Amino acid sequence: TATLDYAILERAEVALNLGEHDFTQMLPAVAEAVQRASRTEVAITCEVPPTATRIKCDAHLMETVVRNLLYNATRYARSQIRVTFAKHPDGVCELRVDDDGPGIPEADRERVFGSFVQLNESGRRKSGYGLGLAIVKRIVEWHGGSVSVSDSPLGGAGFRVVWGPHVA
Repeated sequence: TATLDYAILERAEVALNLGEHDFTQMLPAVAEAVQRASRTEVAITCEVPPTATRIKCDAHLMETVVRNLLYNATRYARSQIRVTFAKHPDGVCELRVDDDGPGIPEADRERVFGSFVQLNESGRRKSGYGLGLAIVKRIVEWHGGSVSVSDSPLGGAGFRVVWGPHVA
């Protein structure tokens, strides 16, 4: 379904179904579903403040963002993945997905968000279509936000998604 999702996302016009959603429920539920579907030796923890009950977004599309970031992390993490969410006083929402895998080389950090991009890794079989992060980028941009990757405090890759008012 990744190619179908991507074909839909390639349409220029999209109507976001914006509403206020409870991330204290949604994020742990998506993390639990991914945990069940992935390798059991990778633990996914979720840190969401109890105040994150009215987050403005398209819930279906933002669930896709979280699911894609988590599935990507489960492919590379050694033992742990951490999902954190914060809504800053200025209304900007920040979602982070950190893992303890090998990380992403600085030279590839922009490229990983391209369509059909899969980084070459010795000894690792390619799987998927290289569309997950391209889909994430498109959805986040529709929300007026941005996505980036850097080193994770856990030692691997750290993906940061921000959206909301006045996101630069």
